[in-house]
Amino acid sequence: MRVLPSCLVLLATACGGKLDEGTDSGVDAAVDSGKPDSHVDAAPPPPPPPPPCASNGSACSSSKECCSHLCDAVEICVPSPPPPCKPDGSACGGASECCSNTCSGGTCGPGVACGTSSTKKCDICTAQSCCQAMIACGNDAKCSPWLTCIQNCEQQGQSAFACTQSPCGPPGDVSEQTLLSCAQQHCTPECTVD
Repeated sequence: MRVLPSCLVLLATACGGKLDEGTDSGVDAAVDSGKPDSHVDAAPPPPPPPPPCASNGSACSSSKECCSHLCDAVEICVPSPPPPCKPDGSACGGASECCSNTCSGGTCGPGVACGTSSTKKCDICTAQSCCQAMIACGNDAKCSPWLTCIQNCEQQGQSAFACTQSPCGPPGDVSEQTLLSCAQQHCTPECTVD
């Protein structure tokens, strides 16, 4: 049996004004009246995350696209440069810090050999191996005359280590001790004989 729309209205009126049992009459009324639905729709989905950054070697059109933040002239992502290296003469804690890849005695660059006018092997070895200690000794009021005494003693035929016993005496201050310790560590054969 086919029910006509006008019959539905009559049936609804006869049944207490409800159109059907499973429908909210307030919603039906809002829809029937043309007013917006009072139900709140779900929030729109969040925007998609930004695309991941491009790895080194990937094509790019700007540095913003690259993980390294560097897009070169041929539009390829390139790695960030290493931190700048230290020039020779700068203080260093290791060779990797220095542009010359050499850290000698806490200073970037190859160790500078101290000049000596002596022809004795001990003095030459000490100048090459203990430059910083020789400079410190030369600038020390007590060590400088002690070193001169040893070098004069050597010219008279004694070894440097023998000269530290007599006539110059054993090291008395820190600079003298540092220089002798370095010479013992690096130049024992030369300073024992010559």
